[in-house]
Amino acid sequence: MYEVNLGRIEASWYWHCSWAVRFFSVTSPAEKQESLAKVLDLRESAFYKLGLDEREKHRRDQVLDDASAGNVEKLEQIITINCPVDHE
Repeated sequence: MYEVNLGRIEASWYWHCSWAVRFFSVTSPAEKQESLAKVLDLRESAFYKLGLDEREKHRRDQVLDDASAGNVEKLEQIITINCPVDHE
């Protein structure tokens, strides 16, 4: 059986991954800034609100706060390990 809201949670994670992958692949400062803003919107997503417990929210908050401050290493690790890769 599937959990209630699983589709919304998975879709919002995919959306987050897409923006994060874009963040790490673009070189234009404007595109990086736009992508990072979308990545930081994770806190407004179903993945964050419905899919994480308080402990995991705290961990994600730390990663997002670090990324906002320019330290993106932890974010890159999470994205590399957990996001699907599009093999076009």
